Amino acid sequence: MTSDRSKTCPRVVLADDHPISRYGMRIVLTHLGAAEVVAEAGNAAELFTVLSEVPCDVVLSDYVMPDERHADGIGMIRCLARVYPSIPLVVVTALHDVTLFESALREGVRGWVEKSDDASELIAAVYKVIAGHIYISPSMRSAMIDRDRS
Repeated sequence: MTSDRSKTCPRVVLADDHPISRYGMRIVLTHLGAAEVVAEAGNAAELFTVLSEVPCDVVLSDYVMPDERHADGIGMIRCLARVYPSIPLVVVTALHDVTLFESALREGVRGWVEKSDDASELIAAVYKVIAGHIYISPSMRSAMIDRDRS
């Protein structure tokens, strides 16, 4: 990768305890040069190690990656927000829960993509959060609207 491209191509760290999920995200992000995957982590402990060693512009992480220090996703999110407040976090999850999403948002998550969403949502989330905005996937937006209507 040339230095010109690295200036415009977001540097992404992927974190998911399922290798095939990381592989899929990597393919989506790198296929058209949308982002450069600079590191991967298979659990929360690895993610914190990677972030201490590898500069990045955004983290894409599964919600459920328990380890010995973080029993659940909210604990990991709180710790990431405290230790790395300038790195936007996008949760990529199979969970479809408005309450959980709202809790994650209050704890510092900048984006939410469901694993059932179209792959293009991953790229949209990266660029939206890097620009300083919150990204909510269409499926979560629909769930929020449905909840508010009832």
